Amino acid sequence: MTLPNDDDRPDVLARLADSPSVPSRLEERVVAELRRRGILGPTPRRPVARRWLWPAAALAAAVLAFVLGRASASASALEPTGRRWLLLLYEDASFRPSPAGHEADRVDEYRRWGQSVGAVDGAELESTALLWGPDASAGQLSPDPTLGHLVGYFLVRAESIDRARAIAASCPHLKYRGRVVLRPLT
Repeated sequence: MTLPNDDDRPDVLARLADSPSVPSRLEERVVAELRRRGILGPTPRRPVARRWLWPAAALAAAVLAFVLGRASASASALEPTGRRWLLLLYEDASFRPSPAGHEADRVDEYRRWGQSVGAVDGAELESTALLWGPDASAGQLSPDPTLGHLVGYFLVRAESIDRARAIAASCPHLKYRGRVVLRPLT
């Protein structure tokens, strides 16, 4: 028997492809017998890295999709929606503060309310204010007698004046008989 040279191999391979295939049960029996006799080694196992490559890649893709989804949801939640409104909080003689020792509860109540309405910012103001202007010398500002002392603010976003009014009307400052002034920002 002569072996084909390199020039004849494509022809030999083409003839092999055209030859009838061996039944799979016969092939399995021959391979099993060759292994039993030690002529063929055991079934090669895929390396661990390859065995876990697809599941690990799928898990990593799922985690990445989750993180990117959360990031885009967070980014869209931070996008401005609607016009900005300033809620100015005033106190006068009719204001009823929290009982002594409960001021922190009231501050926490205001903070939770601000979070619930999506306030962009908010702060309590110190009682001292200074005034500069052509008709005033620098000094302590007396409160507006119609409103009282400006004591804090919230900056919120609302799509309409009606929504801004609803937010202002829900401010806990009103519960303590304070006043809330709603001002649109340009």
